[in-house]
Amino acid sequence: MLRITDGRTGEPVELTSPLLRVRCHLSGGVTDLRVLLVDDLVLRAMEMDGGQVLHAVDDPTLLDREVLNELGIHPPGAPADLGGPPDVDIYRDAPADGIGIQVGSVATDLDLADLLADPQAVRFAMLSHRHREPIALTPLALDEARQTLGRWRLLVAQWANSPSAAVPPEIQREAKAALADDLDTPAVIDMLRRVEADDAMADGAKFETFVLLDRFLAVELPREIGYV
Repeated sequence: MLRITDGRTGEPVELTSPLLRVRCHLSGGVTDLRVLLVDDLVLRAMEMDGGQVLHAVDDPTLLDREVLNELGIHPPGAPADLGGPPDVDIYRDAPADGIGIQVGSVATDLDLADLLADPQAVRFAMLSHRHREPIALTPLALDEARQTLGRWRLLVAQWANSPSAAVPPEIQREAKAALADDLDTPAVIDMLRRVEADDAMADGAKFETFVLLDRFLAVELPREIGYV
């Protein structure tokens, strides 16, 4: 089950179908990357809960699959791939009708090549805010994201050498609730910060927690395993 805030009414809507049809509306520009990221989050959240997503974009000619691959985003298909009308639309500017997830604008003075110098930092910087909030991808924001990812990847690689331990049940419950609550990515990131700072938690459990939540965040937290 995924609960989202309908972009038209501002009211919460529960998406309970095991098969969800999602359509992305693109208009060109950096904000399109965020629209597609939110689509990717819906897909990951549904799959982690045992569901399935069929997703498409209204104008496939605006897709750059190489860029999406660098950002860890599953590329959507064409509208015909949905096999029926969409259950949810994801957009920056509202379409005419139906349930919608509205995405806040992205402002940046950097060109696409500079942004993609570290695509995972771009992804993490966007995940650090609720998807409805306008954000600015500044060099400072990207540097902070880069530093956090570097520290976490090093820690995950170190924790990988510890005896395995299960993810605490309360962490699992909190993570599931955050994913279901309107794709609350900042809550997931805050959870990881608390796990990092918890001296009472076994390193093996920290490792399993970070790996589990990276299935949703997809910022390559296990990337340094075997190199440390």
